[in-house]
Amino acid sequence: MKRLILAMFMVMAAVFVLAGNGSATITNPDPSVWADDDGTELFIPNNLVLGIEVWDAGGLITGSRFGFFFGTAPGELVTIFGPEDETTGWDPQSAIINFGSGVVWDSDDGELQDTFVPNPGDSIGFFFSTLSTTFYTVASLNTPAFDAAATFPSLSSPTVYMIGFEGASGGAVAFEVIGGVAPVPEPGTLLLLGGGLIFIGAYGYSKRHREEGRI
Repeated sequence: MKRLILAMFMVMAAVFVLAGNGSATITNPDPSVWADDDGTELFIPNNLVLGIEVWDAGGLITGSRFGFFFGTAPGELVTIFGPEDETTGWDPQSAIINFGSGVVWDSDDGELQDTFVPNPGDSIGFFFSTLSTTFYTVASLNTPAFDAAATFPSLSSPTVYMIGFEGASGGAVAFEVIGGVAPVPEPGTLLLLGGGLIFIGAYGYSKRHREEGRI
């Protein structure tokens, strides 16, 4: 039994390592406000989600866009902040995404930014694009596949994230704050949890049969 327990812990530890916490090299912008990059790729949104563009490379890279996509339709990109929101100095932009009505509202300009077909229950990922390249929070969607986004959860609110995007050669290209989202567990994390539950169940079953054998 001791060998079985040791083997299970080794397997679970390996799964935990493989699940990882992401490999984007962006430095945490403020460790007193944001936790370390947790490697989240997809999120579950509330009905209303607030987006704040803290900084992007719009002053250096024209035509930049930040937005989201549904997990089941990664090719359909919805714009939250577009080229018209680009700034060269400290001038954060804000928008409200209504996942009930399928509307992105530009809070700064007081006008409609984009529309989309609501997909209740579906997860969402985020993207940042330039005229030539699009970077996704889902690493497998990037070309070549690499972790282009660091996701820093707020230390004070579990539904607020700072997302930092970087290029294939490194270097931040945007920082976006998203409020009203919950992280979708990584497949490796789910496997780890499932493995633990299976082990607990098997151990309980074995122990119960041993006890019954003594009666």
